[in-house]
Amino acid sequence: MECAFKGDTNEDSKADLLKKYQATIDATSPLLSLKVWENLIFSDLYIDVQSLEKSILDTHYFYSATTPSWKKLWRYSELEDDVFESAKEDVLRQFSGCDYECAEVMLHVVGILLRISQYGLLEMSNEKIVEGAKKNVDVMLDKGLLYTEDMLASFFEYRVDEGWGGLGYQCYDTEQFRKVVEYYKERKKIAEARFLEKSSEKMVRLMEESALEFAWAIIHNRNGNNKYYNKPILKYINPETFVDVFARMSNKDKGIVVGAISSRYTDLFHSELWDEIDWLKGVQDKMADEAKKWKGRVSSLHFDRMIEQALKPSVENLEKKDKKQK
Repeated sequence: MECAFKGDTNEDSKADLLKKYQATIDATSPLLSLKVWENLIFSDLYIDVQSLEKSILDTHYFYSATTPSWKKLWRYSELEDDVFESAKEDVLRQFSGCDYECAEVMLHVVGILLRISQYGLLEMSNEKIVEGAKKNVDVMLDKGLLYTEDMLASFFEYRVDEGWGGLGYQCYDTEQFRKVVEYYKERKKIAEARFLEKSSEKMVRLMEESALEFAWAIIHNRNGNNKYYNKPILKYINPETFVDVFARMSNKDKGIVVGAISSRYTDLFHSELWDEIDWLKGVQDKMADEAKKWKGRVSSLHFDRMIEQALKPSVENLEKKDKKQK
């Protein structure tokens, strides 16, 4: 696999460039991002050249004029005075203007500001930094940027509290930074709920259009777009709507949905779906009422199976897990 670096025109220049930087490469600054490693470990797909190239060129070994100022400032002690001041001014402008699309970048900036403030390189109190960070979080929440579809697909990227994008957060263990992180997590839960509620409308349409795609979306598997296997998205679907769509399905598709619901809560991740327990009970009640209309027909078998083989066992599994945790 060939990876072309910016500005390279031949093999010799690539070799010279690698030779130049090989002595400075260390374990704390990996060439491959978590996203690339995630794809290598958990995906059957090949890594495309562009993703691999971007991961390498985004490291500090290959910083250029287009490198974001916050990344330059992360290595503040290595910068010349004029470069430091220019990067700091740019970072402060973006921070005060609440101009972020990625919360993790903002967290990096918070850590950097706290760090350079410690050394007297920034005239801003810790309280002002924390206040500004919370304001940024609120703006991103209002813009719908705190929780996006990208976060559904990642196993690593959004589970790392001490860093992001191949770099550790500066001052991550300080009281001020932890305050910002906790505030971010609180608001992120609100953002996730809003996102899932909105996405639940798509899930209803998906259920109507393809029972198999719906099943793949809500259970842990390697076959399809299983974004919601550990997300309580079903709680946002009206139980009556779910039962109505189920009733209009072919019997074959009914069987697929029964299998998906029964599998969803026996998985390793079902403890993350506790919030769906009331939804399951609501669907069970509505399903029992609907089943009476189909008595004596083949369709009635699928209503009975949904109740006895999927809904009831799922509620029991969640309740057992809850008791163990208590």
